[in-house]
Amino acid sequence: MANIDVNVDDFLLSCDRYDIKEIIKFLKDEEWISEDSDDENPNLIPLDKQNIYDQEWYSLCDKLSSIRLQLSHEDEETIRNILKKYY
Repeated sequence: MANIDVNVDDFLLSCDRYDIKEIIKFLKDEEWISEDSDDENPNLIPLDKQNIYDQEWYSLCDKLSSIRLQLSHEDEETIRNILKKYY
């Protein structure tokens, strides 16, 4: 297979919504992201490379995401502060 040098950012920025959905479908089919992951926030660790801690982490994050509207402002602020520590 030939190697092609493509700037990934340029490529993705040139894609329309349909193209991006096709890319996500391809990544799911190849198991680079989980089938049940959110298309807006895919899990980029291939399923066959996840360990039990990865699986637990992603499960907790999914649960947290599903209860966002039930969180207090203080809870949200705590989560923001944790993220600010690393980003």
